[in-house]
Amino acid sequence: MITCERCLYWDRSKSAGRCRINPPTEAEDETRWPWTNPDDWCGQAMPRDTGRTSAVHEAAQRALEAYNGSDTDRWQEELEDAMDGLQAALERMRPSVIG
Repeated sequence: MITCERCLYWDRSKSAGRCRINPPTEAEDETRWPWTNPDDWCGQAMPRDTGRTSAVHEAAQRALEAYNGSDTDRWQEELEDAMDGLQAALERMRPSVIG
């Protein structure tokens, strides 16, 4: 199990951090990412210490920047690139089946 502290999408801020695996949500008239503790976990975590995810992470960052800039067309394109990269990374990590 990967904890938030070891997740690629977790931004540490003092003793807690913000989960950035999904777009921010609106709460109390402001947009924000949820706060989590270093030892929290979820089923979507991505280890930060693997080189296989760097291209996916970069594509996700570009999608997030486009989302924050309200560039809908670019956001969709970058998100599709990130999803394609994630799919390719998962295929590489899947063990081969010997027939």
